[in-house]
Amino acid sequence: MIASVDVRALSGFDLVSLLSATERLTAWSQATQLAAIAEVSRRPQGALFPPDADARRGRAGHNPFAAMDVPAELGLSRWAAEDRLGLAVCLDRLPAAQAALAGGRIDLAKVRALVSGVDGLPDAEAAAVASHVLVRGPDQLLGAFRESVRRAVLRADPTAAERRHRKAVQSRRVELVPLADGMAGLWAVDRADRTAATSLAITGLAEEAKAPGDTRTLAQRRADVLADFGDQTLRLRNLPRRQRRRTQLQVAVAATTLLGLDEEPGELAGYGPIPASLARELAGDATWRRLLTDPTSGVVTDYGTTTYQPPASLADLVIAKRPRCGGLGCRQPARCCQLDHAVPFPHGPTAEPNLGPLCQHDHIDKHKSGWRYQLLPDGSVRWTSPSGHVHTKPPEPLLEPPPERSGDASDAVGSGRPAADDAPPTSESPRRNGDEDAPPF
Repeated sequence: MIASVDVRALSGFDLVSLLSATERLTAWSQATQLAAIAEVSRRPQGALFPPDADARRGRAGHNPFAAMDVPAELGLSRWAAEDRLGLAVCLDRLPAAQAALAGGRIDLAKVRALVSGVDGLPDAEAAAVASHVLVRGPDQLLGAFRESVRRAVLRADPTAAERRHRKAVQSRRVELVPLADGMAGLWAVDRADRTAATSLAITGLAEEAKAPGDTRTLAQRRADVLADFGDQTLRLRNLPRRQRRRTQLQVAVAATTLLGLDEEPGELAGYGPIPASLARELAGDATWRRLLTDPTSGVVTDYGTTTYQPPASLADLVIAKRPRCGGLGCRQPARCCQLDHAVPFPHGPTAEPNLGPLCQHDHIDKHKSGWRYQLLPDGSVRWTSPSGHVHTKPPEPLLEPPPERSGDASDAVGSGRPAADDAPPTSESPRRNGDEDAPPF
């Protein structure tokens, strides 16, 4: 019915009524998808997952490897898929909330607030809280609904707040969040008192840095204090190595851009595209390594050296040609990954065509979940799920070529500033990475 409506022909009353109708339809669609995700995750042995999947089932009998089907089919990052899978699994034990979402009486934001609020409660108590708050929930704003959930949870289990706090402390973290215009944010989550102390220390150092004639605002000086900490630590500390290379900040920039002949974006490892001016600035203080890229695809075609002494030089070539994790929905920088044999060794050679970067999460899942993958000559990765679905992850060029570039291969220059190695993982990066505790394959 909604698809047949011409919004331009509606009266003012009907046009506003259409808004609520589409909102209810959206809620119904989301409820249907979440129910399907939950069903995918609990299919019986052999129906969708490998034979030993039941032995590895997670909460409430749900298969943890369902998180691989979800991002592949929906085009999500792994973390977004796991978030949606977790929501589906938790909502599965709240039939009243499922019915309210499917009926369009509440939206997905309220469902998330409810699921998060009852996390840690036994099923019976969680269902009781849901039934209680959903009486008024459809008529409440989101903030008021959250307060109702918190109040009901405390009444159901007075110790829930303490348990939730202890659990939240375990999830403390720092993440790099890419932003527009060559900027990024550093998102830190920790216990309130420790975070407040860190903020006070940064503010104190920023106030101390104020000098006569300094036109920077306090906010700018706070940012500079934090940046100075990172820069000095990378320059002066001998940090753990990755792929046998010293930690270094890496930037890729076309030679033509470096020479000022064009303004093509550069590429900062672990972040993404940056303005040409910033790429030139970073490249000004660098140790150079020449990389040749295909002018039409931006994919590395040559490493710029004639000797390959495993493992470092071979790893450098693989990482240059495949700059990110080959897992579906993952954009972990390759230098933070493990190099996997697509055809297991010794049946497959330790050679560039048979090596691809996989983060520890995808490396383990590849060997345990029943998924298979192939490294294709053009740099793409083809994955086949246990259910038979085939998904191809296209190659990620080291540099994105300009729309009309043509001709012979042109140089792209990768620089590593002596003080830094891999850029920190992004917000999409797996929580399990690095070379330590690598799987034995």
